[in-house]
Amino acid sequence: MLNKLYRLIVNLILGIVIYYAMKDRIGRNISIVISVLCAILIYVHPLPLLYLTWNYSLAKNTVTKYIMKFGLPDDVSKDQVVWKNMAGFDKTWVIDEEIKHKHPVDHIDFVYSTIKVPGIKPEHVCTIKRKKLFFLLILD
Repeated sequence: MLNKLYRLIVNLILGIVIYYAMKDRIGRNISIVISVLCAILIYVHPLPLLYLTWNYSLAKNTVTKYIMKFGLPDDVSKDQVVWKNMAGFDKTWVIDEEIKHKHPVDHIDFVYSTIKVPGIKPEHVCTIKRKKLFFLLILD
């Protein structure tokens, strides 16, 4: 509840800022309509705000491509965008990060996906032993 109230206050402030930024450039009524529409748009779907606040362009471009191909995401937060039941995956999320790896090949991590495999429980998938992570696949 507090989070929704916070978002509402931030969006009202944003609408007021947009209004004062545009009031001398265009007519008063038009600037009121535009500022209200911008505040409502960001309150209803905060996705446009990500393009202003995210740091990594690769993640931003991927979110844009996924929206064009799979539609709007199911969940948007300040540092991640989540789709459910997308392209055969149970959950896919894009995070505003770039983690570079060289194993097994050079790549950058910022998109993650999960799938459910019938008969396999999470405790069967990985175990931590001697500070190393071992992945086990147990077939029924």
